[in-house]
Order: sequence, then structure tokens, then C-alpha cells
Amino acid sequence: QAYRSACHYGDDENDGDEVSVKLASSSAFHELVQYTLLNGDLILRGLLGHDVDDEALDASFKPHANARWKKVQPLAKSFIGNTLHLLGNLTDAEMTSLVLQRLKASTPFMATFERLTKRVTRTALLCFGSGEPSVRVKAILLLRQMAVVLPPPAFERIAKGVYRTFASNAKFVNPESIEHVAFMSTCVVEIFGLDPQQSYPLAFTYIRQLASLLRGALTAKSKEAFRNVYCWQYVNCLECWERVLSTHAKDESSVLRPLVYPMAQVALGAARLLPSARYAPLRLRLVALLNRLASQTDRFIPIAPLLMELLTFSELT
Repeated sequence: QAYRSACHYGDDENDGDEVSVKLASSSAFHELVQYTLLNGDLILRGLLGHDVDDEALDASFKPHANARWKKVQPLAKSFIGNTLHLLGNLTDAEMTSLVLQRLKASTPFMATFERLTKRVTRTALLCFGSGEPSVRVKAILLLRQMAVVLPPPAFERIAKGVYRTFASNAKFVNPESIEHVAFMSTCVVEIFGLDPQQSYPLAFTYIRQLASLLRGALTAKSKEAFRNVYCWQYVNCLECWERVLSTHAKDESSVLRPLVYPMAQVALGAARLLPSARYAPLRLRLVALLNRLASQTDRFIPIAPLLMELLTFSELT
């Protein structure tokens, strides 16, 4: 109850609440929050008789299978829900990182709380997309842990969320954002490698989206349609999927292996879309992408014609 009061400190709904515990000072608030965050997970494990260091985070720990779970469930739900409420109101990067880290330790307790898990996922994705570097790292570690530990459809929800967050942040590239985009791309590669079986239909859908935009540009032949393909977001997404396949589709037995061909076709089509010297740098970037894909997956991709054609452009003679 004291922790709930601390997490909801300053909320309008608590103004007339006679039950809530009154906090004497800001130092009492900080000590209470810090103590409960650092020890909440261990206390819950102790009540279940599971004496394991929370940092070990063994995947075999399933609280809901424990005979004492019925008694501990309300406490676990209260702890996670209030921690999530606290996270939504924080502005300090250091404190946000701590809360995300402690939620990661409590991931096994989320398995039976579907709505709560959705809310944690949404909040973690917001932190992943717009936080300080330290906050982004803690957010993706939490999302990764949830994808590994929680039952379906947690993985699908997280994989979709991480890719969409990356795509929305990949629209603009400048010296400040380029590191951020590269980090998020690495995170997409990591998440989609956790469960190739569940990743395949998602990867197929997103590569098909890129193919649809390319087909639209080839059909419409309008400035707007061309701009949908020749933009930073499209190129960054193509490069992201090249990295996913180069990392996880190397072996013939890989579930993701069949996606190498359509991926190569999309990149080849995008490189040829507007054959002019103005877009030569973009073509060279896509050729580099195709070379990496061919090298890592041991597949032949015909890029020589793309390069030979560049030499015929009158501006380059």
C-alpha cells in the first residue's frame, strides 16, 4: 500500500483517498521506491519459495505453476502495475533505466497478466524509440526478456513493435540520428533471431510491403510514388532486412533462408527504378547491400549490370 501511494504520488485520484498511506517527506518517498524496486522481485520469489538470485533470470522459473501462486498473484499484479504507473510519470533517465531494469527482473510474473503485459510492452517501446541511450538499452533488454520468457503472442507483439519503432525512427538521417538508427537496426536483428519460426511470417510481410511500394512506383511512375522508394526510410528498412538475413539465414537449413531471393529482387528493382546519374550514390549503396547479402548467404546476385550501366551515364564520362 505504501509503494502504491508512492507510485501514485501527486495523482488527482489520490487527493481524497483516505486509505492511501501518507508519505512524510520526499526522502521517505525516494527510500521507499528505491527499496521496493530493488527488492520487490526477490520478495515475491521468496513468498513462492524460489530462492534464486533475480539477476540469473532462469527461463525455467514459472511462478503461475507454483502451488502458492494464488496468494502471491495479487501482490505481483500490484507491484508490476504500480511500477508501470511510476515509469509512465518519470522524466529522469537514471531512474527510468532502474525501473526498466527491475521490470526485466520481474518478467516471469507477467505471464498470466495479458493486459498488463501489453501495457509494459507499449511503454518499453516508447522508451526504446525516444529515450536517452542508456534508457534505450534497458528498454530493449526488457523487451528481449519478455519475448523469450512470456508465452505467445508476446513474441509477435514485441517483434512487430520493435520493427515499427525502428521504421518510424528511420525516416530522417543526420549526423545526430545515424547512431540511433544503427542501434535500433541491431535490435531488430537481435529480436528476429530469437525465434526464426515465429519471425518468418512477420519478415515475409514486411519485405512484401517494401515490394508493394516498389511495384506502386513502377506502375504509377509519379514523383510521389518514386519518393516512397527513394527515401531514407525505405533504404534503412532494406538495409535492416539485409542485416537480419545476413545474420540468421546463412545456413541452408535456416527457416528464414527462402526470404533471401525476394529480398534480393526488391533491392535490385529499387536500384534500377530511376536510372540516372543523380541517383548513382543510392545505386552504389544498394549494390553494397546486395554484395553483403550475397557474401553472407553464399548466393549469387547479379550486380555487375547495375555497375556497368553506371559507366554509360553521360554525366560520368
